[in-house]
Amino acid sequence: MCSFSTGWLFPFVMFPYTFSFSTGWLFLLVMFFCMCSFSTGWLFLLVMFLYMCSFSTGWLFPFVMFPYTFSFSTGWLFLLVMFFCMCSFSTGWLFLLVMFLYMCSFSTGWLFPFVMFPYTFSFSTGWLFLFVMFLCTCSFATGLLISPDILSCLICFFDTLEFFYISI
Repeated sequence: MCSFSTGWLFPFVMFPYTFSFSTGWLFLLVMFFCMCSFSTGWLFLLVMFLYMCSFSTGWLFPFVMFPYTFSFSTGWLFLLVMFFCMCSFSTGWLFLLVMFLYMCSFSTGWLFPFVMFPYTFSFSTGWLFLFVMFLCTCSFATGLLISPDILSCLICFFDTLEFFYISI
């Protein structure tokens, strides 16, 4: 997050988290190439296309993300294109709702963990996503780096709790 404008640091921060995704390794790979041109966004569409191929209904995503990448600095168009994108998601209606609230504070991002809370329950490991993203967003405005080692420890800890929760 220290280099959010260029995004080169983003894959390293997201690295431990992506292992909680069923296809997280692909996410890390394409996001790495994506973040290399994060400021311009032209490569974003290409790499997201490869990533969304691992989604069951991800074929629509690159098309709706195309106009969004040209207004990344403001993000006002994000909600509009995500609306069409999320229509192909099984739980897209909830995503749209929380993203609408989130985008209202897109410049600061402080509202992100709160609005993502109901959405994350549609993730198999959504509650872990909320916790990790909460830590990330806490340093979003200041740009302080959350150590990947800390994230790794937290993820291992909560993965263990999740295992016991599922067992019960």
